[in-house]
Amino acid sequence: MLTEKIKVTPQQRANALEALNVMWPSVPPENVFPALRDWRGAGEEFAVPPSCGTLACFGGWAEWWPEFRRQAGLAPDTGTMTWGDVVELFGPPRHSQMDILPAMRGGHPADEGFTGTDHELVSNRLRWIIQNSEVAG
Repeated sequence: MLTEKIKVTPQQRANALEALNVMWPSVPPENVFPALRDWRGAGEEFAVPPSCGTLACFGGWAEWWPEFRRQAGLAPDTGTMTWGDVVELFGPPRHSQMDILPAMRGGHPADEGFTGTDHELVSNRLRWIIQNSEVAG
């Protein structure tokens, strides 16, 4: 149970809302890689956007969302973000217990009692971070 709200920047709040309401719903649930921190399946090229047949985790899909790429300073069609870049887009600070993408189910407070799919789990965590954070000001 959180005793105080997590501090996020206005941009992190906007990113979490965009990910929850626009970006993540565009990802087919069957294309979510089961290991939440694994970016791509074996043999897949990291330097190209995931396609409808690609298995990728939240970070693997988010790194190719145009607005998130712009914020990370990447060209529209080259390079990839580091894991830290992806985490910093959403807050809270890296290596926090509240990191939106811990390595496995059950590693996040939002997971308690959750029984949905991996796709739904990410949405659940995004909702949790939005509800349990406040814009630092």
